[in-house]
Amino acid sequence: MKDYFALNAAFPKFDAKAWVGHYPFRKTRVNTLPELQKHHASLSVTGALISSLDAIFYQDPLEADGPLSEVLADYPQYKQLIAVNPRSEIWTRQIERGLAETDAVGLHLYPCVHDYGFDLPALDALAEVAKERDLPIFISLRIEDARLEYLTKYRQPDYPTVAAWLDRHRDNRICIMGLRDGELLVPDFAPLFRKSAEEAARTGRPNLVADTAQINSGGFTMRELVKRIPATTLCWSSGSPILAATSAWLQMAAFEGSEADRAAIWQVNIQNFLA
Repeated sequence: MKDYFALNAAFPKFDAKAWVGHYPFRKTRVNTLPELQKHHASLSVTGALISSLDAIFYQDPLEADGPLSEVLADYPQYKQLIAVNPRSEIWTRQIERGLAETDAVGLHLYPCVHDYGFDLPALDALAEVAKERDLPIFISLRIEDARLEYLTKYRQPDYPTVAAWLDRHRDNRICIMGLRDGELLVPDFAPLFRKSAEEAARTGRPNLVADTAQINSGGFTMRELVKRIPATTLCWSSGSPILAATSAWLQMAAFEGSEADRAAIWQVNIQNFLA
């Protein structure tokens, strides 16, 4: 049996999506910062983007994002994303207060939970605000493991509408999260990822990336993905504690691509995206 820890030891690792907090209808483990830090250390993960699960469901996300920001002061390896709901009449205030009262490095949107499509006018307005402030947008199209979706009936992504919105806002930095292996390969998305790779080759920073937490078929699927989607547009993430961090780690560790591609997906791409 291959020693995947040894094979991947040389690569610095950054988790592009992890949460702390609570989630409806099920118990979340490893849902505090001390627990997450310990688990990350066991996987040689040295940094992460952290969001609050509680903030997704609060009328005022800052009631959860504010306290999280205070605690994160003791965890310099972690960077915060704040929740924003463009369906709310006060979404602009959510951004202004969130940025003023936290050290957030980006906005986290949840159309699956907050139940809106990508034809929502406020979503275009939000993208313009983010571009003016040079803020990256992280969009979780899904949160839940496919096997547990019967617990919560969230909105499913409409690929053409999502792709059209991404194309309209290709000058923004956008990370699409929660797409599964087959969904990343639909024709609507592939040209957009190729354009992002071309942009990265020119500027050193991709404008559109996708995370890998919902890729569930192991190294083979990663190999197939990299044949059709540039490796410079993929970022490893655990999705912890909603998804199993160790499983997500092993899915990536089993990828037998080039050293450059593996290093890029483990950490380089998300760091360039955030730069």
